[in-house]
Amino acid sequence: MDIMPIEGTHGVAPETQAPAGGFLGKEEFLNLLTTQMRHQDPLEPMDSAAMIAQLAQFSALEQMQNLNLSVQDGRREDGLMNSLFLEGQALDITLDSGRHLIGVVDRVSWIKNHGLTLDVAGELVPLRTVANMSLANVEPDGEESEP
Repeated sequence: MDIMPIEGTHGVAPETQAPAGGFLGKEEFLNLLTTQMRHQDPLEPMDSAAMIAQLAQFSALEQMQNLNLSVQDGRREDGLMNSLFLEGQALDITLDSGRHLIGVVDRVSWIKNHGLTLDVAGELVPLRTVANMSLANVEPDGEESEP
């Protein structure tokens, strides 16, 4: 059985396609509303109650997006403040991949698309990839000492 592509979607890269169910952001919603108003029948204009409902949805969408950004900023700041206590600490880290790393945290930073990141012995370690972490005894030369 041959499956034919739907007209207009052939050749669209998967990363540029909308997620399942579509995505309706602020810009898309406003474009849809203005297009709807532009093409309405002048003899039978849009119901005012429907228009008010759509504007209320637009306002609610905008407020939810603003709240989401505010929460993300707060989480970022809170995470950075808490992670600063790790700076200068010797850590024994196990990553999700099973890799083991021992060293001193030289710097804590926020890297876009990686989030909170620890610079441990010259290696950047995204905090979200850490499976286990504990304090370690590390000599000034970076070697692990015996307890």
